[in-house]
Amino acid sequence: MKQIPFISSHREKEIPPLYYVDSCNSTQDLVLDLVNQQVNSHHTLACFSFNQLNGRGQGSNAWNDFPNQTIAYSIAVPLPDSIDLVLLNKLLTLNLLHALQSYSTQNIQIKWPNDLICLNKKLSGLLIQVVTNNYGIRFVVLGIGINVNQQKIQEILPHGISLRDINHHTIDLNLLTNHIHLALTSDIHNLKNQLVNSSTEITEEFNLKIWGNNNYMLIDVLDESARMEVSNLVLGDDNSVLIQDGLLRVKVKIKGVDTFGRLQFELNGNKFAYHHGQVKISYHQ
Repeated sequence: MKQIPFISSHREKEIPPLYYVDSCNSTQDLVLDLVNQQVNSHHTLACFSFNQLNGRGQGSNAWNDFPNQTIAYSIAVPLPDSIDLVLLNKLLTLNLLHALQSYSTQNIQIKWPNDLICLNKKLSGLLIQVVTNNYGIRFVVLGIGINVNQQKIQEILPHGISLRDINHHTIDLNLLTNHIHLALTSDIHNLKNQLVNSSTEITEEFNLKIWGNNNYMLIDVLDESARMEVSNLVLGDDNSVLIQDGLLRVKVKIKGVDTFGRLQFELNGNKFAYHHGQVKISYHQ
């Protein structure tokens, strides 16, 4: 693993080092290993690869990588005391969105909870974990996978899209990686103050960027208790559709994400808020 010279016009800022590895099973696992080697240090650690062999997604999901066509990037940031993790998640997601938006000719949105989509297809996935290393230091670890230079990606991933598919030209993977690193770390030493002083702005922008916010969208109700609660309101309603394994798909009005990270929506005049794993926004709109 080698450190990459940072390419930036913001050289007066203290940018954490960025390490490159030719290939790895998972940059998330790699940066977790680095975190566990931090004895008495609170340094931000970041690494990336263009050849990730066994990427990880939300829960038990896998991230599909295409060698030298995608970016796998992970960063571990020491956690200040008493930090709002939901707000931090929103900030990091927005910072990545801003970086990718400058490379896209089409609007990028957030598919709750941690995907970035463009033209209703998945462009990037994020995996956020909070870990305590072997020496008692807490870190938030963010893993990112980005579809960059694949062509006709939907032949393999029906709900996927790449920046090349959007823009119709190839993108320099190194320059994009450096841009992402800058977006995520340029104000990392002021993280706590940023969250405290800009909490309202972060929440408002995050909700504005939510795919389907203030519109009617189909959601899949996954959790049994949520399914029972919602099904009582949609029995006999043409908006609801029973799908395989007894899961319920229903059309609701999306109303953003609350301070607990739950998706808020309205259904037949009733308001609901559920966590990821209880409901998800369907790609089948």
